[in-house]
Amino acid sequence: REMLIVPFCSRNKVIGILGMDHAHSKKAIHPGIISIIAVVATELGMALENASAFTEAKSVSRQDGLTGLLNRMAIEDILGKAFEKAARGETDLSIVMVDVDYFKKFNDTFGHQAGDNILRLISKTLKKMSRPSDHPGRYGGEEFIVVLEDTGLDRAMIYAERIRKEIKRLGTLLSDRFPGLSLTVSAGVCQY
Repeated sequence: REMLIVPFCSRNKVIGILGMDHAHSKKAIHPGIISIIAVVATELGMALENASAFTEAKSVSRQDGLTGLLNRMAIEDILGKAFEKAARGETDLSIVMVDVDYFKKFNDTFGHQAGDNILRLISKTLKKMSRPSDHPGRYGGEEFIVVLEDTGLDRAMIYAERIRKEIKRLGTLLSDRFPGLSLTVSAGVCQY
C-alpha cells in the first residue's frame, strides 16, 4: 500500500530510481527514511557521474585526437599483450605498418588542413576494412599500425594489399583535389 520512489540524477538528468516499499514487512514507511534515501540517491548520482567521466577520460586518453584511432600508447599496450599471447603459442600475431607516400608534399603543396583530411580518410579506411578484433592505430605522423591478432602472414598480406588498393582507389577519386600528386600508401607486414 506504500511505496517510496526517489530519482537519482547525473548532469541534471534522471538516470534511475531508488524504490522502497513495505510489501514484505507490512510496516509503514517511516517519514524520516525519505531524507536518508534522498541523500543516498544524490550520492549514487554523483558516483555514477564520476564513473562515467573517468571512463570517458580513459577512452579519450587512448585515442588519437585527429583520427580517432588508437594512439601510440594504446597500440603499444595492445601489442605487448598480443605479443605475450603469441609467444606462449596461444594465437598468431601479425602487424601491418602503413605509411602515406609523399605526405610532406601534400602538406607543403596543399596545406596542413589537406594533410589532416588525408590522415582522417586513411583512418576511416582502416576502421572500415578492419575486423572488430583488429586494432588500427596512428603510430606517428603519417604512419599507421594495425595489430592483427589470430592472423597469419598470408592473411595479413591480403589485408595490407586490400588497404593499399582502397587508398589508391580513393586517391584516384580525389585526383582533382590534388593535381600532380597521387594519394597512395606503402604497407609493410610482419608476423611473430
